[in-house]
Amino acid sequence: MREQPHYTDLLTKEFFELYYKQKRMSFPDIKKMLDEQGCNIVISTIYGYAKKFGIGRSVAAGRADLDYSKTFITEELIEAFDGALLGDAGVSSKSSAPSARIGCGVEHEDFCEYMMNYFKISILL
Repeated sequence: MREQPHYTDLLTKEFFELYYKQKRMSFPDIKKMLDEQGCNIVISTIYGYAKKFGIGRSVAAGRADLDYSKTFITEELIEAFDGALLGDAGVSSKSSAPSARIGCGVEHEDFCEYMMNYFKISILL
C-alpha cells in the first residue's frame, strides 16, 4: 500500500491558495481530486484546514461571481408562472437580490408536484 502524505504536509496554505482560490475548486471538488490521487480525506477535514488558514468564501463572495444579466426566462416559462400564480403558487423575493423564488402551498401534494414539475424540467434544458 502506498504511503499517504500527512494532512499537515498536504493541506497547506499554498495548497488552498492554488486549488481553492486560483482554480476556484469547491471542497467536494478538492476531495474528489484527492481521492483520485489516493488520498482519502473527508470534506470536514479539508474545510477545517482551510478555516485554520482563514480561507473560505462567504455567501456574498459566491454571489459576486453571478452574472445577473443572463436569464433563462422564456415566453413558455412566463406562461407557466402565470398559470401557477392563478393557482396556489406565490413568488417571493428580497429587494437586495435580483432574483425570486416560486413556491406552492396546496392541500394536495400531487397537484403541487405537477405544477412545480414544469419548472424543474425547464431549468434542466
